[in-house]
Amino acid sequence: MLLDAAPHAVTGHRGLGGVEGLLIGSVSDAVAAHARCPVVVVRGTAGPIVFGVDGSRAGGAAIGFALEQAAGRGEEHAEVPVRLVVPRDRAARVDGAERGRPTPRRRGQGARAAHRPGHGLDRPCSAAPRRVPGGGRAHLTGPVTSGPVRHCGRLALRDTVQDPWSRSAAVSRLGGVTDRRAARGPRIAVVGAGQVGSTLAYACQIRGTANTVALFDTDAAKLRAQVLDLRHGGMFAPTVEVVGSDDVGICAGADVVVITAGARQRAGESRMALAGRNVRLCRALVPELCALAPEAVFLVVTNPVDVVTQAVLEVSGLPAHRVLGSGTVLDSSRLRALIAARAGVGVAGVCAYIVGEHGDTAVPLWSQAFIGSVPVLDWVVDGRQVFDEPARREIEDSVVGAAYEVIAGKGATNYAVGLAVTHVLEAILGDQRLILPVSAYVADFHGIGGVCLSLPRIVDRSGAGALEPTVPGTAELAGLRRCAHVIAKACRESGVDVCG
Repeated sequence: MLLDAAPHAVTGHRGLGGVEGLLIGSVSDAVAAHARCPVVVVRGTAGPIVFGVDGSRAGGAAIGFALEQAAGRGEEHAEVPVRLVVPRDRAARVDGAERGRPTPRRRGQGARAAHRPGHGLDRPCSAAPRRVPGGGRAHLTGPVTSGPVRHCGRLALRDTVQDPWSRSAAVSRLGGVTDRRAARGPRIAVVGAGQVGSTLAYACQIRGTANTVALFDTDAAKLRAQVLDLRHGGMFAPTVEVVGSDDVGICAGADVVVITAGARQRAGESRMALAGRNVRLCRALVPELCALAPEAVFLVVTNPVDVVTQAVLEVSGLPAHRVLGSGTVLDSSRLRALIAARAGVGVAGVCAYIVGEHGDTAVPLWSQAFIGSVPVLDWVVDGRQVFDEPARREIEDSVVGAAYEVIAGKGATNYAVGLAVTHVLEAILGDQRLILPVSAYVADFHGIGGVCLSLPRIVDRSGAGALEPTVPGTAELAGLRRCAHVIAKACRESGVDVCG
């Protein structure tokens, strides 16, 4: 009863084995076999820690816990050999799946497979006082369990929770490491805990976008309040660890660094008016962020996003694909919503993009817009063209003016921005290879290049990928050239290098 509600369990081991253990029984074996939470079975106090996994869901948690134990006990020279063993039946199932045919499996076959973590650790690691196997629930239970807990006996982590986010939670609760991606899961660092940053963290929390969301802000009191507010709702969302600090070190080891900090756009103020202030802020922050998260993809949200993205690319010295801005992802969402409403269809049935600048000179690609398989320009109802020139102009004005309207009404845009950026984050962390109009460096697009601007391109784990081979209309290309000129001018005025 108590174990059903416990986040994890720790039990000792008397060392009984053989016939004696079979007849008398083992509390630790019973707990490890039946508990629904991670279980630690402890025996022994010195020597190296050895761990092995079988490729199951608990394997990553086992590795994280073993490494943390080695570090926490000060065993700097401890040998930690890894033996990755896969049950024969699992290998057969994988082989069958790859060949496109089902593979039969006998009842209990997984429990009787020869190559389990326990079997793999038995002989080579028999002298180790602490062994950490990772594996799922065995088919047989009780004192005759043939799973890895029975074989290793000394220190075992058992994670049988089915929620895909629970594995990382188990590592966190038991003191898991933070410097091994495979063990800890994705980590997002959000620079700036204002309205956009905190809303982004909330969107990531309720969608389970990452295992950890780390917030950094220089306003310690506000930051603490934001983190507490998010944590208090933790039981109603997927397991996501929310942490925060006014020390930029909280961003260490992030897989994606999201920059939302900067001067806020005021009512009636254009995004370009923020360029100088926000570029200076990035120049101060980015070098340290690069040192703390050397493998991260940088995602810029701070406005003017195209100019600030160019500045981050320059200051960081990173490859161009690892620096991107939220660009016109939200603008394109607004465009699709307006087209869908006028056509009387669901938003998911519309494919249309805003490109160029995330600002007043943004360009809608009407020539590449579709409702289902029908070009938007050819959409007809009762013999009438729905999207004629006046209708398109009205939609364009609504998209460009949307942010101004929201800011005038409540002081800031945050909800839609948070959701849009979360969508980009999920494309990156999930390696989804979505085509999104993010802002990234453009070398040459129909003669336009040298700056960061928004165009439809693949977004995956590496960041901003290849451009979609879009062929805009003549007027649209002219609009894109105007966008590139406006962005380049703002960059030069802010001291940011522009190529070409």
